[in-house]
Amino acid sequence: MLRRKLLRSRFWAASKSDLIHCLRVFCAFWLLSSVSYSQTPNLAKMSGDLRADETLAKTKLSPGELNEILKQVEETAFDNPDDWRSELRARRVSLGATEGLVLQGSKLLCGGTANCELWVFRQVGQHWLNMFEQQAPMADAFQLQAGANPIQALSLCSNTSVSESACELYAFDGKIYRRVECFSVIGQETSAPKMTKTHCSQDPKGD
Repeated sequence: MLRRKLLRSRFWAASKSDLIHCLRVFCAFWLLSSVSYSQTPNLAKMSGDLRADETLAKTKLSPGELNEILKQVEETAFDNPDDWRSELRARRVSLGATEGLVLQGSKLLCGGTANCELWVFRQVGQHWLNMFEQQAPMADAFQLQAGANPIQALSLCSNTSVSESACELYAFDGKIYRRVECFSVIGQETSAPKMTKTHCSQDPKGD
């Protein structure tokens, strides 16, 4: 009798765990789907590179916060500058449901087409969490967009040539940003750019 009760208890515990996992997967899928089919990058509202005067010092982060952030940046950067504080530019932003922080490389962490590595952090209690699971993406412009998800979607655009750009839309999956849509843009700097939805490559950067 006791053994039967123990087996029944283990069964319901396992079933509950499976149900919770399924609900989490469903919610993540719904959040991603609601963003991916209702939003596209708004080129007119894209923010360009962070300015030279947007320094880490101006964010007024505590030494502990700064060390926590820089450790995560170092783990996801494609190179290691001698001085992270002079390499990175920073801007406090609102992610909708929480405060956020955008960091961008300025010299060593930039490529030949003027794209620089970019990070987004969200504040959770007293901690700052990197929104990209793997190597941070390269970008020349970014935009945060409100939608169904309490954490705003992120659009990134990077130069691929003098007249063409590649834009990507990221959605928050409950933990990090996942890439959900990709676009090709011709004439982004003109008054009538042409944006075409494309297939996202398998390049894992940032997603």
